[in-house]
Amino acid sequence: MAALRVELDEEALQQRTGTRVHASYWPARLRWLAEARPEVVGQAARYLSLGDHVLHRLTGALGTGTSTAAWTGMVDRHTADWYPELAEIVGIAPGQLPPIHHLDQPLQVDERRRAKIAKRWPTLQDAVWYAAITDGLAANVGLGAYDETSMGASCATSGALRVLVREMPDELPPGLWCYRVSHDRALVGGALNDVGRALAWADVTLAVDQIEDEELSAALLAEPHPTTPLVLPFFTGERSTGWAADARAVVAGVSAGSAPVEVYRGVVEGIALSYARIVSQLREVAPQPERLFAGGSVTTDHPELLQVMADAMRTPVTPVRIKRTTLHGTALLALESLAPDVRRARPDRGRALTPDYNRRRYYTDRFQRFERVYDALFG
Repeated sequence: MAALRVELDEEALQQRTGTRVHASYWPARLRWLAEARPEVVGQAARYLSLGDHVLHRLTGALGTGTSTAAWTGMVDRHTADWYPELAEIVGIAPGQLPPIHHLDQPLQVDERRRAKIAKRWPTLQDAVWYAAITDGLAANVGLGAYDETSMGASCATSGALRVLVREMPDELPPGLWCYRVSHDRALVGGALNDVGRALAWADVTLAVDQIEDEELSAALLAEPHPTTPLVLPFFTGERSTGWAADARAVVAGVSAGSAPVEVYRGVVEGIALSYARIVSQLREVAPQPERLFAGGSVTTDHPELLQVMADAMRTPVTPVRIKRTTLHGTALLALESLAPDVRRARPDRGRALTPDYNRRRYYTDRFQRFERVYDALFG
């Protein structure tokens, strides 16, 4: 990644592709592959995502979804085409990348392959095949955040916060990504490496199994207190908003009197503040969202997090209770092309948690302290 950052203007790259130079994206991975396994690169005919590869083996069709292509970090977000100069910089030919298909563009499957599929799976005889989409797009739609009025938060082992917009932002804040997902929509947001992973660390390290559930829940729902340790929950590095892949967690302000539940509360606040950092930049390019729908295993296992998120972000947070929001969103996106007039099922939602504005000063101070510690160590 260091070599790529020297060769590329990272700010210009972000404005062109919507992504930074980071191990999450293909440019850094392809550069590493070329250096570590040149014999593999020398024999490669094409480069496909896993979903594209499965679809190609199944149907014979070669193509990738707009969102899948954009996730690689190699698509011009304004034109929705591959960025050929970037492909050449990382050592591949543009022709080795699959054609991009928008959400409403089915793949062409030849009759011979259709007959073979129908023989093995008769129910798929008249199937219409579309390119694979990314889980982030599907999850947002499945949560109910399918336009500019709502944000979608995924809270699982890792996390993300996104807004689906119709108008492509002209300029992106440095901490966000922007994926073109079709000819008429883009997904803007940020991702966190450590949400459930941070809480799993706290569960083990702080021996939470020895604390009564009621005591822990009460501590997380209690009025915030300035003696709570400040936690920057970068246990496996940071993506948004600073892209410091080598960052590691920081726990500051621990005293001899700090109880395990107070440190645990600090971890929860740190996660909420990490989401708040994304929201603060999202509002620069998507100022309309006034609601946030949150789903994922953490919202079920640790529902107290949602109130802390609402307070830290100053935004109502509504829990989405259905499982498999990604599958739900995939079905809704398919219906756009296959059955646009069919009534959509709404996901099961809980009661919206509203921000407590009496806590505004506390979380403003916490947010500023978080940024000062971050800048001192990773900035």
